[in-house]
Amino acid sequence: MVNGTMIRGLLVLAAVAAFAGTASAFSVTEIEPNNSISSPQHISLIGGTITILGALSDTPDYYSFEAAYDSYVSITVTRPSEFTDSYWVNVFDPTGDVAGRAKSRSSVKLSNMNTAYTGRYTAVVSGDSSGATGVTHPFTYNLSIVVSDQPIGSSSVPGSPVPEPGSVAAVGAGLSCSILLAFRRRLV
Repeated sequence: MVNGTMIRGLLVLAAVAAFAGTASAFSVTEIEPNNSISSPQHISLIGGTITILGALSDTPDYYSFEAAYDSYVSITVTRPSEFTDSYWVNVFDPTGDVAGRAKSRSSVKLSNMNTAYTGRYTAVVSGDSSGATGVTHPFTYNLSIVVSDQPIGSSSVPGSPVPEPGSVAAVGAGLSCSILLAFRRRLV
């Protein structure tokens, strides 16, 4: 016999499964000092994706991460709306050469940079505040780094969308909840 306590327990498990499935993106806060290429903040990519909440002052911020040969790296920097000038992202490969760079007055995106080496890459975030009015340092930003063995945003079927990593688990958990609620209504 299925009772109300069992139904509530199953609903809680379904909700936990939905949230656990979306935990593929990991977030951290910038840790100082990370203001030189010799002392970057090392980032361990959990599930291939990480988001960093950082703050720029007068020096660039450096982050290092591991990537395998022939991986794809996408880096996005989003900034607060009050920051009126540009952000730059430069990525250095394990040999110290520039592997990619991007600059923008809005969100900066370096998409699908193909890695030529296995090893530690360094992302450098910098900005120009010379045109900012009424804004004081530090400027906050969100830095997202994604490393994948396939081009990011692609799939095996051309033109078809790629679901977020936790989407399938969330849909499954949602369907489980619907089935359990329908089952519960039959018992009442």
